[in-house]
Amino acid sequence: MARPPKAQPADVLVALQAAVLKGALLEEVASGLLRDLGFDGIRRQRSGSQYGFDLSATRQGPDGPERWVFECKNLSGDVTMNDLAPKLIWHDGGTLDAFVLISVTDVSNDVLHFLEQHSLPMEIQVWSGEALARMVAGSARALARLGLSSRPWTGPAPQRLRFPSSGPVSLDVVHHDHPPGSFHYVVLDDASVAKSYVHDGRFVLDLFLGRRVAGSVVVRSIDVIPTRHHVPSGRVLWLLKPKGLFEPHRVEFSLSPTLARTPLLGSTWLSLDSPQDGCLQAILQAVEAPGLYEFHIEALAGSASGATACRSATFLLHEPAPDANLLKLVVRGRHFDTGAQAVLDLPDTQWDLLRRESQREDSALFLGPTGYEIQQGVRDETWLIRRQRLIATEHGMAARDNDPSEVFMRLGGHVDEQRYTLSTALSRARGTHPSFTLLERQLERRGFRR
Repeated sequence: MARPPKAQPADVLVALQAAVLKGALLEEVASGLLRDLGFDGIRRQRSGSQYGFDLSATRQGPDGPERWVFECKNLSGDVTMNDLAPKLIWHDGGTLDAFVLISVTDVSNDVLHFLEQHSLPMEIQVWSGEALARMVAGSARALARLGLSSRPWTGPAPQRLRFPSSGPVSLDVVHHDHPPGSFHYVVLDDASVAKSYVHDGRFVLDLFLGRRVAGSVVVRSIDVIPTRHHVPSGRVLWLLKPKGLFEPHRVEFSLSPTLARTPLLGSTWLSLDSPQDGCLQAILQAVEAPGLYEFHIEALAGSASGATACRSATFLLHEPAPDANLLKLVVRGRHFDTGAQAVLDLPDTQWDLLRRESQREDSALFLGPTGYEIQQGVRDETWLIRRQRLIATEHGMAARDNDPSEVFMRLGGHVDEQRYTLSTALSRARGTHPSFTLLERQLERRGFRR
C-alpha cells in the first residue's frame, strides 16, 4: 500500500484558518507541537478566564529547568498590539523564561517595534505564519490533531523570531509565598473569571534586580504603579490552602482607587555592587477601598550605557467588599482552576447552600481531596466537594488528615488538572520538588545570585 504524501506547510495554514473553532484547534495543535519539541507538564488555561495564557509548559534547558508560556492567535489579520499587550503583561504566579506568541498570521509593524525594545524580563518569541506552518508540518502529534497526514514534512528548519530582554538590568517580581495560600476567583461583569491574589494580612512581593552588564549599575527609582481599579458585583470563590536564606531589604506600599504611584526607594538609590544587592521585599500595608486592582512595578536604572527602565508583569489583587457574595472553600496541595470554575457555575440554590455550610464551626468544606484521600491514594475522576469534621487544637479548630471525609456535593465534570499526590507532598517537605530549583535557576540566568 502506498504511503501517504508528506504534509505540506501550506496545507497546515489552510486547515487552521478553515476551522470553526479556530482558537481551540490551534491550542490543540500547539499542545501536540510542544510535546514533539520536548516540553513537559503542558497545561491549558481554563475556559472563561480573562487573565493568563493559553498554554504553559516546562522543559530542561542547558542551564536547568525552564518555564514557558504560550499565547495562541488564529486571527484573519496580522496580530496588533491590541491583540498582544493584554496577554503579554500578566503575572500568572511565577517568573518566566520565555513568552511565545503562536499565530497563524504574522505580526504587525507596531508589535515588531515593541518587541525589539521591550523591557520585560523574559525572552519573547514569535512562531507565526510560514514559520509556524513549517513547525507544525514537521510534528507528527500536531499533524494528527489537525487531521492531516502523519508523515512529517522534512524541509528547511523554520526561522523563529526571538527578542531577548533589553537593557542592563532585569526585574523579576514574585509572591514571597509562591504559591500563596489563598486565591480569589472573581466573576467579572462579562461573566469571565479573574484569578487574583488576596490581601489577607500577608501580601508580600519579592523583587529581584539582575545585573546583565559589567561595571557600576545604580537603580534610581522603583515604583508601584496601579493602572486600574473596579468593583465587580458577581460571585467570589475563595480557595484557601493551608501552608504546611537571607534577609532582603524591606519596603512598603499601599493600593488606592486613585491609582496613586508608590515610590519604594524614597529619596535613596540602590547600588547593585554585588548580585545579592538586587533583592527587595515589597509588603502591601493597606488597601484603601474594596475592588479588583491591577498594578505592576517599574524600576529606573543607570549604567555606563545610560538610563533604562524595566518593568514587571502586571499583578491582580482583589479586596472583597463587606457584602460580597463570597464562598470560602479549602483545598489541599494546590488550587484547582477548573474545579473553581465548576463551583462558580453552580445554580443559586447550591451556591447558597455551600455558603451556609462553609460557615459552620464544626466542619470544613474541601474542593477536591482532603488530606485523608491524599494519604489513601484516592484519585477523583470528577469534581467533588467533601466535608471533614474539625477538632479543637491549641491553634484553633483544624482538620486531621487521618479522619475520613464525606462527599457533600458532586459537581461533575472530568478532573483534567494535575492531581496532588502523597509523593508530591513528600518531595516538597524534603525540598526535592523541581519547583524549588526553578526560580533559583531562572534568576541566575539573569544575573542574580542568592
